Amino acid sequence: MSTPWIVLSTSVSFRVHGKDSRRYLHNRLSHDIRALAPGQSVLAAALSAQGRVEGLFTVFCEAEDRFVLVCDGGDATTLESALKRFVVADRVACEEITKDICVVHLAADEARVRQVLEGASLQASAVAPRARVSSVGVDLIFTAHNREAIVRLLHTVCGEELSREQYVRMRWQMGCTVYPDEIDERGMVLEYHIRQAVSFTKGCYVGQEVVERSDAIGKVPRQLERIVLDGSAAVEKDASVSAAGGEALGMVVGAVTSPAEDQMFLFALLRTGKYKGGDKVVCAGRHGIIVQV
Repeated sequence: MSTPWIVLSTSVSFRVHGKDSRRYLHNRLSHDIRALAPGQSVLAAALSAQGRVEGLFTVFCEAEDRFVLVCDGGDATTLESALKRFVVADRVACEEITKDICVVHLAADEARVRQVLEGASLQASAVAPRARVSSVGVDLIFTAHNREAIVRLLHTVCGEELSREQYVRMRWQMGCTVYPDEIDERGMVLEYHIRQAVSFTKGCYVGQEVVERSDAIGKVPRQLERIVLDGSAAVEKDASVSAAGGEALGMVVGAVTSPAEDQMFLFALLRTGKYKGGDKVVCAGRHGIIVQV
């Protein structure tokens, strides 16, 4: 049986190192970086002071004072600027290494992945659990010169690589959002249902007050929802979503085209308390329904 996999070719990667790198990243990002041991990883966001998402990274700890940060996409210069914004006298260096590494996602558990790699005498530089297109999955980092060998191995062992369209459609089914396709600085981290990117026990970090306040209140202004929309014609990002009665509910933050199904599959940020799962909505002059979770 085939195992879904894809080379995450839009990924943008950085290596952050220096004597103060662990402390700095701990204070800059939303998760507990101080607790990471070499070989471990965590999902973490760079936030603005207003709690808006400026980047979402898988953080791999290479050594005590050396980390690799991988974002699913975005502008490298903008992401690097966000990461380094609060560097003053800190002994921290940040360098883009996108061309030096290859990032692959495999929809299998970590034990199975390591078994496959060992059988082919290949070793990933880093392995991070990340459910994207199924209930289990891992992101793997390899040095770029191993890319062809890895792709050949996965074709042989796992079957054909997912197309970009298949990958995004499967992500939608799982409710998995990524930066910057759906997640960006217009939303807050808890609105996107990426609570796993936040530590609520680590102490201060940029944007913490907003995150903690939302969590204490128990609700956020908007929430990410999935919508199935009639017709396969494209829907623009930022298109408005309204209730069947005409009340504005929110906006589209991502769309998946499926001509074969004559439907569109939307990610949308909708105003909390103004709808429920199963409600009918209107977007781009077409009818749809909010997916019940």
